[in-house]
Amino acid sequence: MGDPSSAFLQYGALGLLALMCVLAVRVLFHQVSADKARESERADRNEEALRDLNRAVREQIIPAALDMVATTKALVDLMAQERARRS
Repeated sequence: MGDPSSAFLQYGALGLLALMCVLAVRVLFHQVSADKARESERADRNEEALRDLNRAVREQIIPAALDMVATTKALVDLMAQERARRS
């Protein structure tokens, strides 16, 4: 069997239209594949950024919040002692 385009062209305008449709589908398929690859890379970058953010929260923000709670408790105790001393 020879060139597939010759089989399309023997049908004239209908063959040309079919060939153009096949080319359009091929171009669109490659475009969708490129878009999917780009979005997958973007999703991977976002997942890495989220992991970094979660790590920062665990390592920095949670300990700081716990220190703040301890400091607040110490201040409340100190204020209670001061009120008791003044009474």
